[in-house]
Amino acid sequence: MKTCWYEDGLAFECQGCSHCCRGPGGYVWLSMEEACRIAAHLNMKPDDFGRKYLRQVKGKLALVDGAGGDCVLLGEDGRCEVYELRPTQCRTFPWWPEVVDCKQSWENEKRNCPGFDQGRIFTPDEIQKALAEND
Repeated sequence: MKTCWYEDGLAFECQGCSHCCRGPGGYVWLSMEEACRIAAHLNMKPDDFGRKYLRQVKGKLALVDGAGGDCVLLGEDGRCEVYELRPTQCRTFPWWPEVVDCKQSWENEKRNCPGFDQGRIFTPDEIQKALAEND
């Protein structure tokens, strides 16, 4: 049986810097269910939320970009306005295939995020479960 490069687990703890929420370069994908929950949290009708915050990209739902490409749900204080209900993509960071595919990918992403190698160690099983949520 092949072992993964992170067979001893990986440590991560969000430091609240919001670096992963800033700047252009990607999409924040979300399901219709996630969009409806966020709309309700913001006391908006789903249609109004959709017109203001959503776009279709390659047949999938994504948040529109905010100023400078930042996440549109990033508040002026640098904190997520819907943190408790953030999309799966946000909730599972850094457990994305492109980040944990190999040690070099992890090291590259670590340069941008102070939460890498901090906090508790996630087991390979926990990482695999989070990866599966992004499918």
